Amino acid sequence: MIQLKIGEFSKKIGKHSNTVANWFNQLEEQKIHYVNRSSSIGEKVFDEIDLEIAFHIKDLREKKVSMNEILKEIENHCKLRYFSVNDSLDEVNKPTSDLESLKTEILYIVHDVLSDSLWESLEYQRDEIDTLVNRLIRTNMSDTPSSRITC
Repeated sequence: MIQLKIGEFSKKIGKHSNTVANWFNQLEEQKIHYVNRSSSIGEKVFDEIDLEIAFHIKDLREKKVSMNEILKEIENHCKLRYFSVNDSLDEVNKPTSDLESLKTEILYIVHDVLSDSLWESLEYQRDEIDTLVNRLIRTNMSDTPSSRITC
């Protein structure tokens, strides 16, 4: 698994580091995607998931798609890393009891697990659809008149 700082990461993307940092700041500000931090100094470190997202954004920006449109649709095209339980809990008012705290934490854990499970299921469904479409194409091509030998 790669872990790159913004300078190295932006070079892989082929864009200025300020541009790439801005993309990911917007994703975080809107609670769409979370970038991991290094445990030692808390600096953002980018990995393969972030790389896929960055190339997707770059491609769309080169096609003149607005950042607002990209942010609205990105969850349909890329795997995202949602905010961790600890980060989300920081934004919630202090729970009134240990029970409330436990409930909140369980809800976030369930959300994270379901998100991963649903993403894996979606990827499996996409693969199955691709396989079926390719099979249909091959079947239809072999049934075309030009492929039949006539006497």
